[in-house]
Amino acid sequence: MEIWPILENELIRYRDLSSSIRKILMKYEVECSELILKMKEETFDESQELFNKLYDIQQKLSIAMYKYEFNLNDRLKDFVYHFDRDDIHSRRYWYEKFNDGLIWPDD
Repeated sequence: MEIWPILENELIRYRDLSSSIRKILMKYEVECSELILKMKEETFDESQELFNKLYDIQQKLSIAMYKYEFNLNDRLKDFVYHFDRDDIHSRRYWYEKFNDGLIWPDD
């Protein structure tokens, strides 16, 4: 049995799926950026729904990264890392950072 045709077929499937997954991840990245920008227009209390959406995305990206061992780009890795903790103190910290001009969570 020739192995190469099987491997080549799997590589084609991998390429196609990988491309599709990357496009979806780019949409998540854009959505996070938009949510962060919207925070500057709202009070801390009003921004809680935005935080809920960000933490929902973080949970999904975390599953992709850890459960499925998918290699996220550096920006999304930073997002997953920095938005791991969801409590009032973290929300206030990030709200203040974003309102001070930060456009993406980092160190």
